[in-house]
Amino acid sequence: MEIKKCSNCGAFTTSPDSLCNVCTNTLNYNKTVLKGYFDETADFGSIETVSSVTGVSPSIVQNYMIENNYIDAPTNATDDYYTNLPY
Repeated sequence: MEIKKCSNCGAFTTSPDSLCNVCTNTLNYNKTVLKGYFDETADFGSIETVSSVTGVSPSIVQNYMIENNYIDAPTNATDDYYTNLPY
């Protein structure tokens, strides 16, 4: 049995995942809330808007939207964000 720290809260866990059971349950609940919101809302606006309406943190909203193809994830091939750095 391997004991490791949860990557979210830092609690010790023996779960094979990187999250403890509490964080896994919280994440699954947040995903359920977001699924209900997106199923009911056609024009959802920005990540901040979705976060303020649902109470789910913006990082979880962003990850959910990327996983479910609501927004495109930036990649090196499509995003030239790093090409114009001043240094």
